[in-house]
Order: sequence, then C-alpha cells, then structure tokens
Amino acid sequence: MIDEAEDRRRHRRFTLRKRAALELGSLGEGGEGHLVDLSETGASITAPWAVAAGVGIYIQFNLAPDVPCEATGSVVRVFPFGGGHYGLAVELGYANPAFIHFLRNLDAAAEAIRPDFLADIRDLRIRIA
Repeated sequence: MIDEAEDRRRHRRFTLRKRAALELGSLGEGGEGHLVDLSETGASITAPWAVAAGVGIYIQFNLAPDVPCEATGSVVRVFPFGGGHYGLAVELGYANPAFIHFLRNLDAAAEAIRPDFLADIRDLRIRIA
C-alpha cells in the first residue's frame, strides 16, 4: 500500500537526523536542532523555538571544503515535537546546484552506501530569519 502523504511528494525525501547549529535571526539567538529529513523541495527541522509559518529558512552545509550546499525556503507548518522542541515543516524554493546534485546522487546510490553520503555532510547550519 502506498502512503498517501508520500504519494503527494514531488521528490523523494531522505531521513538524515543530522545535528545542526541553529540561528534565530530575529533574536540573534543560537541553539541546536536537527535536520530530520530533506528533499529537493522540502525539509523537516527540529528547533527549540516555535516560529510563525512563513518565516524564512536558510540551510547550508559543506560536502568538502570547497563544495557549499545551500537552500532557502519558508516554514509552512509548526508543531510540538517533544522534549521542548518544535517541528518545522519547510518548503524549499531555491537550492544551489551542489545541493541538488548531492540529493540526486543520494537518490541514485544503493541503500547500503547512503550512510557514506550522509557522513560527508559537514558544518550543517540553519538560519531561521
């Protein structure tokens, strides 16, 4: 049986569960959260703050010292996540070519080697505007 929510997605979503340094731009406050999952057009993030829908998001990580992957979008839904954190459902509107290339390679990789791709993510930062 096909999960209805999965069927509506335009792009495959990959579970990451990667720790991320967060910055809440409006307060200049830092914190820690997780990039729970990621696709070419969406992401799920946990954060220690509840923010309003429509708030901007900037995701940046490096695959190698000279390969920055970047994407921007906005929060479309906020929900209690547990442990004092909130879940942020994000719609991405832009991703640079390196970001798209990384996800397409991840999609093409066999299940057994995906952890190797995910281990290459360095300096994961998320700015919440």
